[in-house]
Amino acid sequence: MRISLLIYCIFTFICAGDFIYAQTVYYSQGSDAPNIVTNWNTNRGGGGSSPTNFTSNNVTYVIQNGHSMTTSNPWSISGTNTKLQIEDGGTLTANHTITLASSTTFQIDNGGTFIQNVALAMSSTILQGTESFDSNSNYEIRVNPTGTTAPSGGYGNLTINVSSATSNFGWGGIITSVKGDFKILATGGGTYRHALVASAGNINLNVNGNFIVSGGNFWFSSGSSTVNMTVDGNLIISGGTLDLANSTGAGTLNIGGDFQLSSGTLKSNSATSTINFTGTNCSFTQSGGTLTSTNINWTIKDNASLVLNNELPVASSRTLTVGQGSNGVLDCGTNQVSGAGTIVTGSNSTLKTAHTNGLNGNLTVTNKNLNNATNYVFSGTSDQVTGSLIANAKNITIENTSGIVSLSNNIAISGTLTIPSGAKLDAGSYTLSGTGNIDLQSGGKFITSHASGLNGNNTTTGGSSSYSTSANYEFNRSGTQVTGSFLPNTVNNLTVSGTSQLSVTNPGLLTVSNNLILNAGTTFEVASNQSLTVSGTLSNSGTLTLKSDATGTGSLIHNTSGVSATVERYVAGNWSTADEGWHLISSPVASQAISAFETSGSGNGYDLYGWDEANKLWMNYKDAGFSTWNGSGNFVVGRGYLISYEQTQTGKSFSGNLNVSDVSLSNLSYTPAQGNGWHLLGNPFASALEWNNNGDWNLSNVAGTAKIWHSTNKSYSDISAGGIIPQSQGFFVQVTNATNSLTIPASARTHSSQAWYKNSDVPQLKLIARPADGSSAQETLIRIEPEATTGNDPYWDSRFLAGYAPQLYSLADGVKLSTNALPSISEAMEIPLGFEKNQHNNFTLELSDNSLSAVVLLKDLKTGITHNLTQQPVYTFTSAEGDDPLRFKLAFASVGLEPAQQDLVPYAWYAFGMLHFRNVETGSWVEVYAANGQRVMREQFKGDAISLKVAPGVYMVKINEAKQQNIQKIVIF
Repeated sequence: MRISLLIYCIFTFICAGDFIYAQTVYYSQGSDAPNIVTNWNTNRGGGGSSPTNFTSNNVTYVIQNGHSMTTSNPWSISGTNTKLQIEDGGTLTANHTITLASSTTFQIDNGGTFIQNVALAMSSTILQGTESFDSNSNYEIRVNPTGTTAPSGGYGNLTINVSSATSNFGWGGIITSVKGDFKILATGGGTYRHALVASAGNINLNVNGNFIVSGGNFWFSSGSSTVNMTVDGNLIISGGTLDLANSTGAGTLNIGGDFQLSSGTLKSNSATSTINFTGTNCSFTQSGGTLTSTNINWTIKDNASLVLNNELPVASSRTLTVGQGSNGVLDCGTNQVSGAGTIVTGSNSTLKTAHTNGLNGNLTVTNKNLNNATNYVFSGTSDQVTGSLIANAKNITIENTSGIVSLSNNIAISGTLTIPSGAKLDAGSYTLSGTGNIDLQSGGKFITSHASGLNGNNTTTGGSSSYSTSANYEFNRSGTQVTGSFLPNTVNNLTVSGTSQLSVTNPGLLTVSNNLILNAGTTFEVASNQSLTVSGTLSNSGTLTLKSDATGTGSLIHNTSGVSATVERYVAGNWSTADEGWHLISSPVASQAISAFETSGSGNGYDLYGWDEANKLWMNYKDAGFSTWNGSGNFVVGRGYLISYEQTQTGKSFSGNLNVSDVSLSNLSYTPAQGNGWHLLGNPFASALEWNNNGDWNLSNVAGTAKIWHSTNKSYSDISAGGIIPQSQGFFVQVTNATNSLTIPASARTHSSQAWYKNSDVPQLKLIARPADGSSAQETLIRIEPEATTGNDPYWDSRFLAGYAPQLYSLADGVKLSTNALPSISEAMEIPLGFEKNQHNNFTLELSDNSLSAVVLLKDLKTGITHNLTQQPVYTFTSAEGDDPLRFKLAFASVGLEPAQQDLVPYAWYAFGMLHFRNVETGSWVEVYAANGQRVMREQFKGDAISLKVAPGVYMVKINEAKQQNIQKIVIF
């Protein structure tokens, strides 16, 4: 029952409400007079009924889109709950007084327009009721009101367009909100004007759209009151006069958009006013008109930015302030901030310039107070200088990608100097100091003429400077210059210009991933300890030199043909004995005359030979037949030569176009009874070579091991696949058939700081025999190659070639080998080693390299000693004339056999399940411990081997004698 009663009451209330507030809507029927009832109808398109009067309650009068209604007599709307509505596209012109009752709503939709063309006491007529003006509605005043008020919700677009007036008009401060544009088209003829305030109190006026002055005379204040106008859009002055302060009341104009003055006048006639730019994309444009800045201060607020499209004047005693604490931005472009006033920048503010003279070209005001923490951006489209105004900065950014930005002086930075992709900074010889950093990004370019290169330009202490490996670098000092260690080991482009004599001072490999350009008049040196790779084009119009000294020769790899260079060649001289001072050399350039390597004068002799395989003869360059045999008086590319000097030569060099192409050779002579197929070839490149790399050498009937002359050892060293042939080095190869071929490939070029060759990844051991005085040395190699056999394999093995050192070689099928490749090794295997003395009698034999998984034992067949080379890698012995050349054998064990007889310290070793001993007192106790500390055996030594049955691993053997204790490690496989 109670629920039914509640529902009944609610229904009754709703129905009563509908009845009380039901609206009748009348629509305009054309561009007629609104004050005539027959011009309204309840149907939009006509028909229906017309109002009987304009005094009824609950009535809405709608002026439709496309209808322009103009009063023919005064018009009054009264009654409660009434509304006058102007729809989008509709217009109402008041040529007579229009009075709306206090209970009437005046609504102008977006796009609707009201034109006030009669003098109205606005508060008691058109704006007596309630106003609802959309932000894009239009209210235009063509005749000055006789009284003023403002719509309760503010204007939409407000236009003052008074063509004639009999007196000046003051608004009394009643305009406080314009939701759209505020337009001053005219304020009357002569000196007539409109003023927002006089002395009626200070006001704040917010304009959400644009403030446009195209005619008339509009003042902010004509008295002591101040006006603070905030314009979210643009200030546009295309005629008339805008006076920010005609009397003592100062004006403040906040602009969120653009400043545009094309005609007319802007001034602050009597008091000092301020124009603030508050938007993030403001611009200043004065294409015409008059800007009287005598009493105007300018401010770019924090987080705001202003672009100058024309000159901005700052008058005497006036200030342009950029940022009040942070982030204000002034983009001057190529325009000036001029006048007798002052520019002030706040901390972390930004000045941006596109002027060719930098900030000196932009800032011509008398006073420049630039905060030390100001940011600077260079954004020109041609070459720029920074200008001398910048002595301190926070961040500097180079946005100019069409020209070069050059420093004008030293600058201390506390932030970062950024050079992004496409930008170019010429630091000259100036210094960037301070607590900041330099960030040279990929695609950017740094140009320096400092004698110390990049390090000379950058003395910042921030510790995070970054020089991209994909950036570009140019060195252009007039005189000697170094790169500085800040130059990364990889760069994109590297240019040497001016008359720079550039030396690269970062050691190791420098890679130019794109182009290296050496301009005319420049000098570029690759030091003896440095390597250079140019992946793109190497363009040399200057002088390119690869330096050489006792430590080595500079190395260069590139692919551009026709590049002229000088490759110095340090050659150590020594004629103290006949076996001293010999070197194998080759030329990295074409058409190098051998005569350049001659010497003259007493005590400065030389010898140069070529190797004739067919006749097994060293051809002396000084003999008449040499040129015929050689084919010319020049070094032949790809051929090696033997040279020796009485004195060390530091001035010899190869000069000409560097060879970058493969050198192919075929059908080299094969004369078993003479040279036995050995040919002296030469590295034809300005870098080291990797022998037989990846099969690129295309060896056909050519042995797989090459030989180079080791001048210090006075013997030949073997180069197996992957080994290194140094730059400008001659090397021997052996052909095994008269039909043969090989290619010395450019793809095998590599940089190597090793004197001769690198350790191989193939398991191997290297033995070296030396006289006791170390005056020479002979190497021999044992290698594991699964495809080899235990016999003589011409591709895998290398025949022995004797030098001046004692001869050491292994034997396979009765052939002397300096490299002996085996498919595998085992404990049962023994390899015979031949040894033949030279003029000395006392020798050492050293195991210098062992990557085999076995212990190496040397059996001396003359003395009967078995020596563990793994434990003691050097064996000392004597040799006499007439000794059997088959002096030694190599054997292998899991952990080794007994050491040399002369070794008197207690010693234990494991083999075949037994623990053996040397120099251990009978009765001593022997203990064996596993790696975890557990004792696995304790037994008294009785003079024989002791059985030890344990799992593979690492063990510690403790030998406890009466007077001493010895502990050693053994490995059981």
